[in-house]
Amino acid sequence: MKKTILAILFVVWFMGLLHPAAIRADVLFEPDNSFYSRNAKDCVSLNRSYYANGSEGYIILLNEPKGNHDVAILTNGKSIYIMFTYVSNGKLWGITEFYDDSGRTLSGWVLMSELYAKYDYIEFEHEYGSQFYAYVGEGAVGEIVLWTWPGSGDVRRVFNTANNGNSPLVPYQVYKDPDGREWGFIGYLYGSHNVWFCLSDPSNQNLPAFHPAPEPALVAAASEGSLPKLRSGFSATILVIVLVVAVVSATALLVRKRWKPAGSKASK
Repeated sequence: MKKTILAILFVVWFMGLLHPAAIRADVLFEPDNSFYSRNAKDCVSLNRSYYANGSEGYIILLNEPKGNHDVAILTNGKSIYIMFTYVSNGKLWGITEFYDDSGRTLSGWVLMSELYAKYDYIEFEHEYGSQFYAYVGEGAVGEIVLWTWPGSGDVRRVFNTANNGNSPLVPYQVYKDPDGREWGFIGYLYGSHNVWFCLSDPSNQNLPAFHPAPEPALVAAASEGSLPKLRSGFSATILVIVLVVAVVSATALLVRKRWKPAGSKASK
């Protein structure tokens, strides 16, 4: 048995030497949230960034969809990353996980209708997807600049194909910008998801930002002084009160049964 396990470990290690991607499995990070844990099978992975955009100038993150315990309050314009969504009574909710000012990890749910999607590769595809076409070519080698989308001006990272056996980076779909440059889309590349690179000038980090993210149309943010207080969870409070009353009542009943007034025997 021990020899078999060692053999398996050796094969896995050897595959890793041949090609790290051969044994790579994307890690799906899940929030530390009790409601999510109970309903994970009904949640859908999203992984997109949004702005808080509540109708009152803020959003309230709840412990669960339609919950009565407030986790945090964020004013409009604050960035929020939605990991998963969940449908409750016909409404779409999203869950985020973040660090508070003290460094604690918190998770909370918010109605997706109270969020405004940040411009990203998905929004770019919505706008220009009809112009995408299949790539036919040999790809690119060397240092390759990865962008959030064509013309964004936002460099995600620089990838060198020398770290991948100098295999060419070949996209599966391409977009041609107004100046005739071709851009290729890559769904995954060693830790980077959904990125673009310029096939016409792959190593140039100074390409013009001809399509920066548009200014989001948000509801004005509420002032800090006008924000409501966080609710601590009414049902949890009631439960504590009920438990305390139950303990007090049981104690009083026990004392009454055991305690007898002085002189009670003499009066008989």
